[in-house]
Amino acid sequence: MNVRQSILVASVLVATAAHADQVVLEVSVRQLTHVKKDAYAFPGVGVFQIVRGTQPFQGASCPDLSNKDGRLTCSIGCDKADATVKPLRVVPPSRAVRGFIPPPLVDIELKGCTLVPPALPPFLYRDAKLVVENALQKAPELARTVAAMQDGKGFNFVPVGEALPVLVGVASSDKGRQALYDLNAAAGAFAVSSTETDPNFAQTLSDYQVGITNILLREAVKSKAGSLPVSLKISFDKADYYNNLVAVEDALDRKVGRTPQQNIFLNDIQKLKGKSIDPLRNANLYKHVPGVVQAGM
Repeated sequence: MNVRQSILVASVLVATAAHADQVVLEVSVRQLTHVKKDAYAFPGVGVFQIVRGTQPFQGASCPDLSNKDGRLTCSIGCDKADATVKPLRVVPPSRAVRGFIPPPLVDIELKGCTLVPPALPPFLYRDAKLVVENALQKAPELARTVAAMQDGKGFNFVPVGEALPVLVGVASSDKGRQALYDLNAAAGAFAVSSTETDPNFAQTLSDYQVGITNILLREAVKSKAGSLPVSLKISFDKADYYNNLVAVEDALDRKVGRTPQQNIFLNDIQKLKGKSIDPLRNANLYKHVPGVVQAGM
């Protein structure tokens, strides 16, 4: 797939059951580029998946790429007599759409042969270069850590040791925290594109993701439990990130008189311990960071 400077919008339309034992999802994939103001069909995007938990849902299939009209169909096997509510997720392709930030997974429920909700929000693919430009507009001081290449085709990131004080400072405002979230997502997309061609650059980007995630974790803790007796280490080391999660979990677990919001936060921290550092898959953290609006949510 050729990478274009664009925003892709993939909206999922829920159809009625195709027959007694199958329900159909029609997926519409569209793109919004710098050239055109209106969204238009984006062919060749796929494949989408339907999962339950972490595993593909048996009997569900989205086998095709989007056609020339930007459409593809998913089918989900079902039983009209089954009243069990099955939580499922629609998973858009991520690594296959290089240079773009994948949208969050979309939660749905299957009961019998009925899908809930009846209509889903659109999937939003964002071009990584565009997202960095937007982040720099929100927090101009980030220009000390990332700058556009002279050819306009990408960005240079300064060494992580130089970047840390700047990133920490940016996190002091709502706009800055949103900019960090966006930069984190863009770094992930750039890392996927450069893993094979420039592994050293890919490692730098991975380090940025760890550092920014640690910073935003601290901001979430301050927002949800400011008096929590826990000290977090802000670094680019994945081991420190995991240790930070354990420390927050332990402090919250021992806290007497937790508020309902703190109980939710504790539950989400526990979920994060089993996940990789990914700015879009780790929605359980970012929803607690003040000022951050997650893409597609």
